[in-house]
Amino acid sequence: MSRFIRFDESELTYVTGEQMEPYILKGMEEYERRLKSEYGDALLSPEEATEVTLRDHHIVLINGQYLLGYSIGSEFFSKAHVIQEEFLIRVAPGDASLCDVLWIFSLLKHLHKVDHCYVGTRAAHNQAAIRRLYSRYGGKELLTIMRF
Repeated sequence: MSRFIRFDESELTYVTGEQMEPYILKGMEEYERRLKSEYGDALLSPEEATEVTLRDHHIVLINGQYLLGYSIGSEFFSKAHVIQEEFLIRVAPGDASLCDVLWIFSLLKHLHKVDHCYVGTRAAHNQAAIRRLYSRYGGKELLTIMRF
């Protein structure tokens, strides 16, 4: 199974990294715009972040509008296998919503045969709104991550 998926209008298509690369670069440019003031020189360039993403993550392009990066692993404290959201970035305007993204997580959970999906709010413009949306769809807040 390819690590790169396009999901358009209920149709799932596996694609290559080369096909996904322009979307990833666009997403990383947006991420840089949002996070540059917070991370400064520690932030990778969009090109470097694209290279890391292509190498290390699974990617889904949702209706050409959202770019979802995730990894698959296990919890250190249990036998559970999980999908860990690495990033979710809107790369184009349109009618796709976060409800569509949550549906994709359900699909990915079954595709990869994992027990849970972990998602976050780090780069969200309105973190409280995202938490409320995730809660409405059955999400349970598990922890708070602090950075020093």
